[in-house]
Amino acid sequence: MSRFSHALKGLENRIVHAPFLILGLILLLTLFFASRIPGLKMYSDFADLLPQGHPYIQLHNQIRDTFGGANVVIVGVTVDDGTIFTNDTLGLIHRLTQGVDSLPGVNHNLVSSLTHRTARKVWLTEQGDINSEPYYDPIKHYYTAAELAQMQNDVRANPRIYGLLVSPDLKSALIKGTLNEGALDYRATFDTLQAMRAAEARDGVTIHATGQPALVGWVYSYLGQIMQIFLYTVLIMLALLVAYFRRFYGVLVPLIGITISSIWGLGIISLLGYNLDPLTLVIPFLISARALSHGIQLVERYYYELPNAASAADAARATFDSLFRPGSLGVVSDAIGILLISLGSIPINTKLAYYASLWSISVIVTVLIAVPLILSLLPRPKPLGARDNVLHRLLPAYGASIAKPRVAAVVLAAAVLAYAGGGYLSSWVQIGESEPGSPLLYADHDYNISSKAINESFPGSEELFVIARTDEKGGLKRPEVLQALENFQKFMLSDPELGGAKGVPDLVKQVNRLMHSDDPRWTQIPSDPAYVGGLLFTYMASSPIPGALKEFLNPEETDANLVFYYKDHKGETIRRATYLLKQWINDPANKVEGLSF
Repeated sequence: MSRFSHALKGLENRIVHAPFLILGLILLLTLFFASRIPGLKMYSDFADLLPQGHPYIQLHNQIRDTFGGANVVIVGVTVDDGTIFTNDTLGLIHRLTQGVDSLPGVNHNLVSSLTHRTARKVWLTEQGDINSEPYYDPIKHYYTAAELAQMQNDVRANPRIYGLLVSPDLKSALIKGTLNEGALDYRATFDTLQAMRAAEARDGVTIHATGQPALVGWVYSYLGQIMQIFLYTVLIMLALLVAYFRRFYGVLVPLIGITISSIWGLGIISLLGYNLDPLTLVIPFLISARALSHGIQLVERYYYELPNAASAADAARATFDSLFRPGSLGVVSDAIGILLISLGSIPINTKLAYYASLWSISVIVTVLIAVPLILSLLPRPKPLGARDNVLHRLLPAYGASIAKPRVAAVVLAAAVLAYAGGGYLSSWVQIGESEPGSPLLYADHDYNISSKAINESFPGSEELFVIARTDEKGGLKRPEVLQALENFQKFMLSDPELGGAKGVPDLVKQVNRLMHSDDPRWTQIPSDPAYVGGLLFTYMASSPIPGALKEFLNPEETDANLVFYYKDHKGETIRRATYLLKQWINDPANKVEGLSF
């Protein structure tokens, strides 16, 4: 016997001969972990879903307070008949816009809608002054047919509204709101959003809602059902235990083990300062199921040892001696497998790997040690008696058959072929999402229906941000920089799956046209940086709302946000978009001094 085996055997002997001491220590630790459970919080942290070390995510963290992050609520309003340009529908859109602007944690400067104060008609007066007014005035309440027709024509003339916030067929409108990622409350946001949809529901109008906050909110809404499923599963396992053992010990002792294990696991999560994410609830449940499985094996072995043991304590010691080492090996292998998840770069997986592996390894104490010690202190039960059922006849016959050399060789060969076939088929697996919408929910779910409806009427609900950066303050006003950005937009628009784009070159051209009596020939980028700066100032001054340029560039005019609209975020779509933008950026012919992406 090796020195390690000898030491392990000595440890095992000390454990089984001091049941009160060991169980007392386990009880104290259980009470300690139980005291930590009230501090455990269940919520989703958006940052945990993103690989924080990736350059794209690092850029996202830098610009989210300026240009907005990924937590965007999108509400769509679609009328069955006519257009949205009626008093009732415009009033509905305005109330929904006010509701989105009142969502918990919303960035009020990044709310957009046809009826929002930032959506304005801008024109040049005969005196050369720039005037602006909102398309919709909520104080007015009633618009005549002529006024509604004029509003419709004005919207069609504004490419920043028409197509992006109002659908080309004029039957749908969008309300967008970006949430501050430091103040996210998905549950409150979703509850408010759903209450708003319910309050404004009416015949002839459909109100859709999509976006990351809506998706996470739907997941939260099913927590009750998830808990019901877990409860039903526990009841089924309890019924199976009763049917299998038909003895009090066979039911109670494994449940004691899984209860202790669950308390330790939840206490470990709280002790580490982690949150319990609803998206990962299945993993703790699987660990608990594995703990229950080990407990059942121990009780089964205990009953097997009873007829040959002088006492219940001897049967428990024999059980511990037989199953502690192989059981520990299984638990350790499970824990190592779970810990390997931490090799990824996504924080939610790293946290899961750490606390789940510790939870899993704790099963050695909470089940493999605790259950035999509990059995050793309980009175000797009556023997189960001989069992004669299908499994007890089938399994020995199966074991005897599979142990034959020829049969074993066939089974191993089949396993190798299955492994090779699985490896080949795995090459067909798509990395990333394979369907539009969210795979977390069924295709006919309200969220995916909303996503599909919005994408059918608009360029796309999925936004790709590309940040163009110059190395000097005000560098974005240089004509060659703006021309490069416009060329980049045109190149990206060669992708047939791209629904549209938005950027500062479009804004500069629109304002330049406006300053020249709305002559289409002046829809061009000026050749003078000072003139470009004047156009940007003119646009900013025409809006009574601070931060009119925030969606396009930062205050220092060094960073520009180019937005590209896609209808989904499938893996194929993301890879194609990334390939195209890198292809243009890496082309030496497109290089501009001082400009980077």
